Amino acid sequence: MYQVLLVDDDRMDLEGLVRLIPWESLGMAVCGTASNAYDALDLAEGRPVDLLVSDIKMPAMTGLELAERLASFHPGARFLFVSAYEDFHYAKQAIAIHASGYVTKPYDNRELVSALERVRADLDKERKRKPMLVADAVREWLEGEREAEAFEGALREYGLALGARAPAVGIAEIDDPWRIHADPEHPYHGRIGEAVRLIVRMCGEAGYPLACPLGDHRVAVILDKPEGAARMEELVTAVGAREPFTITVGIGRPGAGGDVRESYRQASEALSCKLFYGKNRTIETAPARRHEHRTNAADLDGLFEQLFVAAAGYDLPRIEDGVEALFRYAALLNGKIKANHFAMFVLSKMDAHLGTLNVGLLELPEADWQSFDELARLETLDEMRMWFRRRMLEVSELLQERKTKKGRRLIEEVEAFVRGRLADRLTLRDVADRFAFSPNYFGHLFKEETGEKFTDYVTRLRIEKAKELLGDPKLRVFEVAHQVGFKKIAHFSVQFKQVYGLSPGDYRKQS
Repeated sequence: MYQVLLVDDDRMDLEGLVRLIPWESLGMAVCGTASNAYDALDLAEGRPVDLLVSDIKMPAMTGLELAERLASFHPGARFLFVSAYEDFHYAKQAIAIHASGYVTKPYDNRELVSALERVRADLDKERKRKPMLVADAVREWLEGEREAEAFEGALREYGLALGARAPAVGIAEIDDPWRIHADPEHPYHGRIGEAVRLIVRMCGEAGYPLACPLGDHRVAVILDKPEGAARMEELVTAVGAREPFTITVGIGRPGAGGDVRESYRQASEALSCKLFYGKNRTIETAPARRHEHRTNAADLDGLFEQLFVAAAGYDLPRIEDGVEALFRYAALLNGKIKANHFAMFVLSKMDAHLGTLNVGLLELPEADWQSFDELARLETLDEMRMWFRRRMLEVSELLQERKTKKGRRLIEEVEAFVRGRLADRLTLRDVADRFAFSPNYFGHLFKEETGEKFTDYVTRLRIEKAKELLGDPKLRVFEVAHQVGFKKIAHFSVQFKQVYGLSPGDYRKQS
């Protein structure tokens, strides 16, 4: 309802205005009546007034003078004059103060209602434009395009006032806006501007109407009351509870250097610390943290190297510990790195190390450029830590899988080599040399892949082959022994009997 103040020194006319005009159906309500200009001013100082309907010719102060005085503290108010005087001089003065209408007495109620409807249409139009005009004024002030005096003058025109000469500034940012853009099922997909306007409205509901959108996912708000930081915390909680997204608010110091733009800069700087402090919260400007030791990116290189050694060794606990250590250290670089810079640093280190192992980034499970774009958009170290932990475990699994496949292929080649040379001298050292491994490493790898020692494996193959050859009556026992690599019959007999419980000769007799 628009608030209407009625002023007329004729009591009958004043009562007629109150009783005979359908104020409610016009979307208006009478907020007060007065029989003279001075009483009207007293009433107007303590309440909002959207429209003054006044007689012109009144004792002590005319309605025109009243309107000029009223405009000084209700700059957005409209004026409609009702007078028995058709004097052109009055009409000229009414035009000069931008009166919305001039109705002469005696008037037909329909004539006055028609004039009031035109005023309401004008107020409706202004009400729709007001948030945009206020937002433009706030933005221009914060960005240095409008000085404080001009800004306060604009506020008076819109019926607003600045609660403090040097207020604080807050910047509310929608967390992870890229997720909203990327998810067709998100309620605000393609409508993120509505989410921004919602935040502006909620700032107004919290008592801070001086707010403006910044880009497509930020809102700046003038915190011109002492409890501004507390109200912003409540705003963060309210948005998280009501909406399918969260916000983080950076807050500058009030009266920073006597310049609101300094507080605006501090709010933006505080918001950039989301990387270290997390999101869905308020972050107030604070002095830079001091540390007992100096930090630099070279130290991070060492932590990365330790981490990749653990990944190459499939040491999952050490990977977990290494990731935690890396990001604890990264947190000490507060103020020295930006979120996207650190994300690219992490990605470049992964790419460089994987390159030394002939592994490409895109070979990781479910890896594509979209997943790496996701890393660049992450806003906090904690989110990056979880992303990097998952990727490092995937790297370790991939390396282990490759190692296993490579080992299996090697063993298959060794087995084929051994089976074709059972009659030859087959020592661990000879076969290791053949495949370019040290004897110790080859023996360890063979045992790991097959579950038995290399010498036991060769002996088993020889005895199995001997059993097969003993089925040929044309071959003598000593010939069988030589064909499977035994130079001494006694040794062959002992080994054969250990496996089958019979000597080679007795086994042949029973077969």
